[in-house]
Amino acid sequence: MHLLLEKGVSFDQELPLYTAKGNKKWIRCLGQAQVLGGKVIRAFGSFQDIHDRKVTELEFKQLFQERNSILESIGDGFFALDKNWTVTYWNNQAEKLLHVDKETIVGKNLWGVFHQETNTLSYVNYHHALETGETIHFEECYEKLDTWFSVSVFPSDSGLTVYFKDITSAKQSEKLLSESNERFEKVAEATNDAIWDYQIESGEVFFGKGFHSLFGFPLDMPMPEFELLTEFIHPEDKERVLSRLNSYQHDPAINSWNDEYRFKKADNSYAYVINRATFIRNSQGKLLRIIGAITDITDRKNYEESLKVLNQNLEKQARELATSNAELEHFAYVASHDLQEPLRMVSSFLTQLDRRYRDKLDEKAQQYIHFAVDGAVRMRRIILDLLEFSRVGKEKERNERVRLQELVDEVISLHKQSIEENDGKVRYEGLESIVCYRVPIFQVIQNLIGNALKYSRAGYLRRFWSNPKMWGMLG
Repeated sequence: MHLLLEKGVSFDQELPLYTAKGNKKWIRCLGQAQVLGGKVIRAFGSFQDIHDRKVTELEFKQLFQERNSILESIGDGFFALDKNWTVTYWNNQAEKLLHVDKETIVGKNLWGVFHQETNTLSYVNYHHALETGETIHFEECYEKLDTWFSVSVFPSDSGLTVYFKDITSAKQSEKLLSESNERFEKVAEATNDAIWDYQIESGEVFFGKGFHSLFGFPLDMPMPEFELLTEFIHPEDKERVLSRLNSYQHDPAINSWNDEYRFKKADNSYAYVINRATFIRNSQGKLLRIIGAITDITDRKNYEESLKVLNQNLEKQARELATSNAELEHFAYVASHDLQEPLRMVSSFLTQLDRRYRDKLDEKAQQYIHFAVDGAVRMRRIILDLLEFSRVGKEKERNERVRLQELVDEVISLHKQSIEENDGKVRYEGLESIVCYRVPIFQVIQNLIGNALKYSRAGYLRRFWSNPKMWGMLG
């Protein structure tokens, strides 16, 4: 106002005024002057009520500032284009991610700045969105910066708005995960087990090819939920298996589990399996993942069952054999008792005959009586030995020192008549004493000499030779 009155300078200003009630009111104040001879001779002006327009303008300006503040603070890159590809907005994050500052690009043609990117997926999708009005989301690697971006393009009447963010770390993790899954699948293919992987948070379950090779499930079978997998457990085993598995899952101190049960195959038959699993937990013990392997042990179970049946049969046969042995032992005892009685009578009467008629019998008759008595004594000894041998295993065997020469002489005496009739000769040397069970050794010697006499060819001289080394091995 001072300049208007002093120098005639006109003005047009928007000012806030306060009414008599203290309310704020926006007005437009205009002032002009009439100057004559360099002096202001008259001043005039007007007031306009612009309150509603000004309040709306201020609110819009505040919203614009808030929007800019938001766009500058978000972690995503953002820029806006008009329909002529002129960049109208470029936020701070766009500067950082693409290494292009605002002063370089705002107001410029996007493809004029990025002239080398006209053969990229971004170029194709930006044009498609602008031409069709479709919202487009895509991922692309910006080779110049070796960076992966996730890009969202939103068309509007004024042009395009683009949001993008750096997903390089996620892509690298995805690549590592893909490589890890590939190795996991290779291991699953290499093993004879059925490999499975249960992601707790997502509920996803991965099945290896072993489920096809072992249990006949098709390779293109949809991945079921873990709860559905438990439906393949035999009803008689299910409660026991799931109870133990749930108990282990909720115990942070336990990191592994295994159990044996019957598993339903694709053909509805059941296989015996052992399921081994490893629990992967976070630092707080929360279960994140379960990786397991199912091994088909049907053959082993069948073999164990056959062994069980075989053992039962062997136990039955052992009981029957024990009964038979007891009966044989009883028979041997009775038989030996009954056989000893007539031998005692023969030996007794021959002894009486020898004593009473010795002076009346010639030498040949006395020799016959001696042979008969000696034979009866030896027969009684054999019967006693057989009785004792029938008890082998019932009582602890007693080893004793046996003079082999005496055993051989005794066998020769028993077979004397056969040896003479067959013109046999028995020669032995170096026979010493050995510690053994007497009856079996006696039987061995008797069988050797008896078989040699029995199976020798007629017209050949029978000779029996004893090697001391053989008896050394027996002792």
